[in-house]
This record gives sequence, C-alpha cells and structure tokens, in this order.
Amino acid sequence: MEDLNIVSAVPKLLEAKQTAANQIEMVFDRPCEPASAVKMTNYWIRVSQPRPLGIGTMAMNDRLLPSNSLTPHNSVIAQTDATKMRFTILFTQNAVSGIVHEVLPCFINEEGHTGYRGENWDHDSRNQFTAR
Repeated sequence: MEDLNIVSAVPKLLEAKQTAANQIEMVFDRPCEPASAVKMTNYWIRVSQPRPLGIGTMAMNDRLLPSNSLTPHNSVIAQTDATKMRFTILFTQNAVSGIVHEVLPCFINEEGHTGYRGENWDHDSRNQFTAR
C-alpha cells in the first residue's frame, strides 16, 4: 500500500442518512480502504445539544478527541456493498428523535493507500440529519 496524504485523493463523505432508529448509512465520493472505513474510532457523532445524547459521542461545542469517538462498545461499521463507497453504522442504542446529528469521519484512506490523518468531510458534505 502507498502512503497518501494528498487531500485531492482523499475520500469525502457525500451523505450520511438515518436508515433506522439505530442505523446510519454513509456514502463516500470514492472507494475507501476498508480497514480504515470500518474502524469505529475514526468516527464521531456530534449532536446539537450541550451534552451527548443517544448515539451522539460529542456535544455541539466539543472538540474531536480519541476519548469521544465511536467505540466497539457502542457501534459496529460494515461495508454495505462492493463499491467500497457505502458503509453502515449500527448502534447499540437509538438516536434521540428531533435532535440534529452530524457524522464526522476522519482518517479514512482511499482504497490501496494508508496514512491520511485529516477530516473526510467538507462544506459540500451532507453529513447532518435530524433523527426521527
């Protein structure tokens, strides 16, 4: 595998949408390296509240830290299809209805590469949803 830290070749989250009370489907703009894309600690869920609720790992004013990422205790991530662009997060609890959630992936590498250490979303990402 080739090391990569070139932003133009980094997968960006196109969309994150709630597909069940405890499930989110994510779509990236290019194939991802599965090992980095299914690693729970590469994801954070920000909620529009002063403290984390439900599937949220961080409140609206929190910073992304290793201590507030998803963990194997609260979620599992699986590749949804053969494109390596679709992934599903299944949570052990439900999202809190009516609360805005924002999916924040980091460190997701393009297929065949390693070493990216930044964010995988930008201003064009549709990474927010109001839980139902």
